[in-house]
Amino acid sequence: MTSASIVIPSRGGAAKLPVLFASLAGQTVSDWEAIVVLDGDIDDSAAVVDEWATRLPVRRITFPENRGRAAALTAGFAEATGRVLLRCDDDLELR
Repeated sequence: MTSASIVIPSRGGAAKLPVLFASLAGQTVSDWEAIVVLDGDIDDSAAVVDEWATRLPVRRITFPENRGRAAALTAGFAEATGRVLLRCDDDLELR
């Protein structure tokens, strides 16, 4: 079990996700996981997540079609293993 699970719902986030992932890479705490839920992959965001997953504890769930933010969050939280659950938008840049 990790300390924190960060659930990131995303639709059309291929250009935004690298900024978020780079900011996650700069964090001083390393006991976390990120679960990106692609709510219908319309811009090959899966390839972006997969590439970053080689460097960070990031994995993805991909819906074949848009199910909405609530369904994406529910799926992500169901797969989370962290003691603390966090929700994060795909366009956020952490300090």
